[in-house]
Amino acid sequence: MTVPAELDHGAIVAVADLVDVVTKARAGRFGNWFSGKYGLILANVRQLKRPVKTPGKLNLYRPSSAVIRYVEGQLERK
Repeated sequence: MTVPAELDHGAIVAVADLVDVVTKARAGRFGNWFSGKYGLILANVRQLKRPVKTPGKLNLYRPSSAVIRYVEGQLERK
């Protein structure tokens, strides 16, 4: 795989709903890709129109309210 030079780093590119957390013991239905202690099951993934620049972080975290407003502004209302 070739990574384009203009690829954005440190950005939010999509949002999703976290619907379940599984351990390796419960992950058999997902095949051999599972590694680590926990697996996050996501649904309703929505791509943003433009990446939202923000510093990358490990683990789950709550972005600043300014970042949340900018992301929510890009999501289509139903």
